[in-house]
Amino acid sequence: MGIVSGILEGRSSLANPDQWLVDVLSGGNEFGWLNNWLSGGSKSAAGKVVTVPAALRNIAVYACIRVIAEDLATLPLQMFERLAEGKGVAQDHPLYPVLHDRANPEMTSVTFLETLMGHVLGWGNGFAWIARDNAGRVRELWPLRPDRVRIRRKDGKLIYAFSPDVGGEMLVPFDETFHLPGLGFDGIQGYSPIALAREAVGIGLAAEEYAGKLWSNDARPSVVLKHPGTLSDKAYDNLVKSWSEKYGGSGNAHKPAILEENMTLEAIGIPPEDAQFLETRKFQVTEIARLYRVPPHMIGDLERATFSNIEHQGLQYTMHTLRPWARRLEATVALRLLTPQERGKYFAEFNLDALHRGDMKSRYEAYHIARNDGWINGDEIRAKENMNPMPGDKGKVYIVPLNMMELGSSPEEAGASRQRALERRSKSPAYRRRLRQAYRGLYADAAKRILFRQRSDVIREAKRILGQRSDTDLMVWLDEYYHDTELLTRHLAPVNLAYAEAIHSAAIEEVGDVDKVFGASYQSFVDEYSQGRANKYALDARQRNQAAVSRAIEAETDILEALEADFDEMEETWPDHVAGRETVQLGGAIARFAFIAAGFGATWAALGSHPCPWCEMMDGMSVSGDETFLDAGGALEAGEESFEPSGNICHPPLHDG
Repeated sequence: MGIVSGILEGRSSLANPDQWLVDVLSGGNEFGWLNNWLSGGSKSAAGKVVTVPAALRNIAVYACIRVIAEDLATLPLQMFERLAEGKGVAQDHPLYPVLHDRANPEMTSVTFLETLMGHVLGWGNGFAWIARDNAGRVRELWPLRPDRVRIRRKDGKLIYAFSPDVGGEMLVPFDETFHLPGLGFDGIQGYSPIALAREAVGIGLAAEEYAGKLWSNDARPSVVLKHPGTLSDKAYDNLVKSWSEKYGGSGNAHKPAILEENMTLEAIGIPPEDAQFLETRKFQVTEIARLYRVPPHMIGDLERATFSNIEHQGLQYTMHTLRPWARRLEATVALRLLTPQERGKYFAEFNLDALHRGDMKSRYEAYHIARNDGWINGDEIRAKENMNPMPGDKGKVYIVPLNMMELGSSPEEAGASRQRALERRSKSPAYRRRLRQAYRGLYADAAKRILFRQRSDVIREAKRILGQRSDTDLMVWLDEYYHDTELLTRHLAPVNLAYAEAIHSAAIEEVGDVDKVFGASYQSFVDEYSQGRANKYALDARQRNQAAVSRAIEAETDILEALEADFDEMEETWPDHVAGRETVQLGGAIARFAFIAAGFGATWAALGSHPCPWCEMMDGMSVSGDETFLDAGGALEAGEESFEPSGNICHPPLHDG
């Protein structure tokens, strides 16, 4: 009756059997014996004893725990102070450096949170000892092994019994313990996910062990040796030993077998139940991912992943997996680390904005709407994109469309406001140049993302193709790969749209016709421009890669090294090239589009103190309607050198550089 009476006397009675069952399953009794026993490990139906350390040998379990623990630990966790309006970072609060920088003299805050989350995701509970100074302020947090902590209740208060390595037991009071529980039904302790899912984990461990044994035999089917006569026991044992030593194991794979005494060999095929164990392993990966609510692609299972669903799965992971854990931690910080007086003034908060962000196009469209509606400024947008503020105070200005007025404003007041806004933009060419500088970073970032993906795809496929086929097949694959421009348009088009809208607004205000709206022709213009530039950059990349392969073949050097060197060079130069080219090219194209649409002409302006001779010749040239600054086939002569454009020059730039 010892254990049972402890349960009944501690928290429940037979008069309430439902609550008794909840207490038993949740480990909510005095010593939490059942949950602790489950966490310590029990044998699954697959025959494997499942403990947390054993479960971590399953790659899917380890990957899920690592993904969640790393993602949450690397998110900024800061202390904030509630202000009369909004909030402010409380860097002077003693908890700020503990949560944001260093949890204790031996651990960064990242390491501490990663360890704590690893404990919770394995054992269901994370514990830490709170070290306070003489004034009661938190100075350090030290993680405790959850399998060595037992929760007790003494005089109606919770205490924590910790068993250190040296033996004995240390009682830690409630206000000196940081306890982060996972899901549980008593509000005190959390269930161990490993214990509750021990069958799924056990099957995964058993499948891995089976795979190891299969490969130890070179993943080959068993064979039958047939002897025409009858072997004595000694001859049988000698034959088995000799065959195992010479042909057993993967190290002896594919050695020719020499048979004597008219023996014959017959192979036995893999039975269906053995051939299906690979499917079992795949299913168990999905099961473990389901247990931790982690999208399978985040732990390397890309079988069902597509370009269209990965990004949305990532957003769902942020909202439905990381956000609940972040909220648990924030609430636990308030309960365990702040005094009752401080809770009304201070709070801890994770910054989930970086993970909540959508794709580039969606973000920039949202920024454009917020910026035009006047409730966010340029520097706030740049901060969300992890960029430095604009030079001076230009980025701190809030703007609204000029044809809007406050409710109740008179036409005269609206007209005066409109005139002031026009005066602020009276130097629109300079403003457009500032926009060009502001968007360089966004273009460079998009180019870096494109290069990263291209490099990954090309090197991976080059290894596969060259290992199985020929360099000619690699050339064909490069043609097919760069024929698809979806990668380029996906990263460049959103930046083009946001930049074009900003330039268009500035150009329209420059001519004073603020009632112009973006029509279908404008959208079509930007779409066609984006596709054209994507085609151009894809062609350049294909020719560049194929040239690197051709040089390696001619010089009889390693093709993969040649491709790696080519991408190294492009990473140094291409992002800046794209940023410089696109900010000038698209900026000129959209400004001209706006001017012509408003019935105005356009004048070429050469910038810089020392423009090249050709740009000096273009300076001051004006066009109207569909006129071009320089026709294809025309030429600019500067001394003995001439410039001949390959196409019509309708807007800047005249040339690269």
